[in-house]
Amino acid sequence: MIDVRFGLSTAVLTGLLTMMPALAAEPAAAGIVMKVTGQTTPDLPVRTEIPADTAIRLGPAVELTFLHYRKCKLVTVTGGTLELSDRDFTTDGKVEKEMPGPCPRVYQLAGSAGGWVARDVPPRLPVNPEIIFTGRRADSIAEAAVYVPAQRDRPLFRFDLIDGRATEPAAAAPLTAEQRYVLKMRMNDQPDLIEHSFVAIAPGTGGSLVVFRID
Repeated sequence: MIDVRFGLSTAVLTGLLTMMPALAAEPAAAGIVMKVTGQTTPDLPVRTEIPADTAIRLGPAVELTFLHYRKCKLVTVTGGTLELSDRDFTTDGKVEKEMPGPCPRVYQLAGSAGGWVARDVPPRLPVNPEIIFTGRRADSIAEAAVYVPAQRDRPLFRFDLIDGRATEPAAAAPLTAEQRYVLKMRMNDQPDLIEHSFVAIAPGTGGSLVVFRID
């Protein structure tokens, strides 16, 4: 396990990283690629957000699975041209599968380091969050952990982080709804840790998926 010193200076806590609902970001994203086999045009690797109203060309053998943010659906399409709008999608390819999916909470992170400022203050994350990191700097995330505010030197748990997707380990201590916690992240391209308080909430029918877009 990576040994990390946690704690931020006052200057860092008043730093430049901003967190806001993704609906305020440009260009607007209508969904995210969950799985892809073959080459798309434009190139859309796994965990890439799909801009609204962008035509995506899939070759005859190319299969793409995406999560539509507004419809909360997982859709698999083969071949043809695919386009997502804010409310729906169209394709002249073959829809292999369409099924209910999670309704993710999507946040935009911008800047270099420091405390986060959120429109929903404090941000509210599910008690059992599963996090997908996307955006230009998503691959820089090296570690993420959850703490109790009074014990910032000892994590409740560190997320299992594989290919930009963070999940709670099986033995993780459960979070309590309506309680405040601290999420700390270490990035491999900057020396300072990123930390932010959040309130845990019951996931409800929308599931526990959270998307952090890091640019």
